[in-house]
Amino acid sequence: MTTNDFWLTNFVMPSGDRTAMRVAAGRIAGYGTPPVDATLVDANGRLLLPSLIEGHVHLDKVLWGTPWPGYRSGTTVKERIAREKAYRTSLSTPVETRGALLVEAEIAFGTGHMRTHVDIDTDWGLTNLEAVLRIRERYAAQIDIEIVAFPQSGILAAPGTAPGLSQSIAYGGTRNSPVSLRPPRSPGAYEIWYLDDARRQILHRTTVSIVAPAGSTAVQPVAGGPAAASTNGVTLVAPLTVRLGEWISVEWTGPSNSQDYIVLAARGTAPGLRESIAYGGARNSPVSLRPPRAPGAYEVWYLDDARKQILHRVPVAITP
Repeated sequence: MTTNDFWLTNFVMPSGDRTAMRVAAGRIAGYGTPPVDATLVDANGRLLLPSLIEGHVHLDKVLWGTPWPGYRSGTTVKERIAREKAYRTSLSTPVETRGALLVEAEIAFGTGHMRTHVDIDTDWGLTNLEAVLRIRERYAAQIDIEIVAFPQSGILAAPGTAPGLSQSIAYGGTRNSPVSLRPPRSPGAYEIWYLDDARRQILHRTTVSIVAPAGSTAVQPVAGGPAAASTNGVTLVAPLTVRLGEWISVEWTGPSNSQDYIVLAARGTAPGLRESIAYGGARNSPVSLRPPRAPGAYEVWYLDDARKQILHRVPVAITP
């Protein structure tokens, strides 16, 4: 066996059981009794757990590697945000350095998944996002980092922030070619930009058309209801046909109010959750809906349950 191939012994599983685990090339390769010639590593009775999850952190704001700043008061949220920005602007240690120090500490304590917010506003632009993307790339083999574009200063209160948020959705940075960009949630006409964010200039752009997947359809406006999806921002994309027993995946866009739902109902059912077959809150897209018990003609709705209004609907046929 090599130094990358060993058996971890004398540890406790979450179930309370004790066993030995083989590690090969940095990955779990099995459990059982080590062979007589195995390299053994004693865990000294420690608890063996899956990797931990850091659910909320701000890698662009951490102060690791900098002097203790002390408490900085503020009477309003706006004032506290302004003081925080002023202090971070004064720091000589870059975001990439400070953020990396925290990521390394998290990894050392067993964190394997992290969700970080990154401020997007007119002061920082996408600069800090670029730094966090480089951190994610550097430690990709040790930790999965999910990035949330965060308008800390507000959208209406800080005009010019909204375009930066739109750019950050599919932002890949310009360090290596090719760059992979995440697709949008709905079909339509889009553009790819080469953006000089420091000068807020688009150096080059090209058009891209996003089409609906084969076998799916975008919802049409409800007769007598709201305007088309292009004006009210509500869309649904669902399979035209689904075999009985299969869950139904629905992509959507909409206002996502507290009583908005993505609903599966028999065709002709009155609006409302009581008569629905399955539903999911309009919080994250896509939504997976439980299948009905019988084949037939059904519909997927975007339902405003507070007003008992179907904002959009799309037909779905359940086949045997």
